[in-house]
Amino acid sequence: EQSEKLRAAKALVELEVDGQSLVDAKEAEAAELEARLDQARAQKDAAEAETRRARAELAASKAALEAELLKRQHAEDEMLAARYTLEHVRSHPALFLLRARSAVF
Repeated sequence: EQSEKLRAAKALVELEVDGQSLVDAKEAEAAELEARLDQARAQKDAAEAETRRARAELAASKAALEAELLKRQHAEDEMLAARYTLEHVRSHPALFLLRARSAVF
């Protein structure tokens, strides 16, 4: 009976040791998973920041291109107006001289 109690106590101690080892292993696994989760969150945050930066850069480039397009359109409009004026002057030189004289006087 004494040896049976001793065996039972020994088995209980082994069970507690095995249980504690299992708890320790699960805690270590949970800590590793938590570290991976933190790393994944940091990578996600970095990717979101890079996306925001790229979008801002794209918006700035788009705005610059649109401004250049407007300048080009304005220059083309001015060129067409100058061409029209030149053609008009060439086809009606007397009228142009008359207008020029009246503007001077």
